[in-house]
Amino acid sequence: MSHLKVRARDVRPYHHAFMTIPLEGGEPGVNAVCGLRWSEDGEWLWLYLDSHNTYKARPDEELELVDISQSPVWEVGRKLKAGWVLPPPPPSPSPRDVLALRALRAKRWKWCEGMLPRHVAGEPEVWRTRVGWECSAPEGLVPDLYDPATVGALLAHVREVYLDPNKLWGGWVEVHCDHRFVFYAEQPYHTPEGELAWRHLGTGSSEVEALVAALEAAP
Repeated sequence: MSHLKVRARDVRPYHHAFMTIPLEGGEPGVNAVCGLRWSEDGEWLWLYLDSHNTYKARPDEELELVDISQSPVWEVGRKLKAGWVLPPPPPSPSPRDVLALRALRAKRWKWCEGMLPRHVAGEPEVWRTRVGWECSAPEGLVPDLYDPATVGALLAHVREVYLDPNKLWGGWVEVHCDHRFVFYAEQPYHTPEGELAWRHLGTGSSEVEALVAALEAAP
């Protein structure tokens, strides 16, 4: 078996493998690549390994692999994958998908009861999140930010994140729109002169984008 460098997009199932080094001596082994799949945003490739692990790589990233194309151990797998080719990457996410992905990546994000999940560039699911559904959603599922109940749950969550009994009205968060149709997620406070003012938490071209921006900025 020869060692070689291969771009992630050029890896072939059961033809390439990662070298494995035992922790306590012993002979090195190999961990065959059994399949590849694009990430939902088309920026990464997931390599599925014989050990039931995955490896994430950029499409043009060079990987140090082992050539197992002649090894009889993986012959059955090669026959099963005969003729396999890597499909083209998925289309770029739509603006609403980009916004949903921003929400998911926010440090204070969580799935809230009543939110409607949907697939990136796909249709909504037929179920909503329930109480206690705190686990990470499967890759590819994002909140449907066109769904009124999901937007309401997002607003409630942003208010929960910024809740502070020591602030005016408990740190209540509202979304306001100015004459330019710019939306602001804001928190009220009293100035030293005792006047009511609003602290900007996030700005966007829509109510939802302002809430997502506020969630991204949350400590």
